[in-house]
Amino acid sequence: MAGQNKIYSLSMREERLIKTILALIVFLSLNILPQDKIFVTGIYEVIESDSCSKINNYYSLKYLSEELCLKQNPVIYISDFDSIRIASTEINEEKLFALNIKLSESATKHFEEVTSNNIGRRLALIINNEIIIAPVVKGTIPSGLISVEDDEVRIKELEKQINAERRNNKN
Repeated sequence: MAGQNKIYSLSMREERLIKTILALIVFLSLNILPQDKIFVTGIYEVIESDSCSKINNYYSLKYLSEELCLKQNPVIYISDFDSIRIASTEINEEKLFALNIKLSESATKHFEEVTSNNIGRRLALIINNEIIIAPVVKGTIPSGLISVEDDEVRIKELEKQINAERRNNKN
């Protein structure tokens, strides 16, 4: 009887168990795993490293065409954002847009210290698990002002995302 298929009969309990296992496999295959880092909105220190290991509390995240190695927790959290405003200006008949973020008084002092300690290194602003900007710190920033420049649609989208997250954090 070589080549014949055997038909097995499963009990309802066995069938449910198989469905549960299959659902778990699908869930895990969607990369919703505990080891995947979800970055909360904030400003992170970028580490210059060839090996970015979760074991060392560093995580990598794609930015433009490169992978940046980030410290596990932000140095500035969204709760430190005091105000968010859209600004626009016109230069040579081109309208430019910026999202200006003002930090709280205590966060401003902390940000001044962070920028002072990271001159020549990058800091990354992350919103919704995406690096928005990752500039190299050129000097100490005592003002607590952060500005993100982009097109009008993108700036309005970022403002909406930050404000929604701020509202959710208050609840």
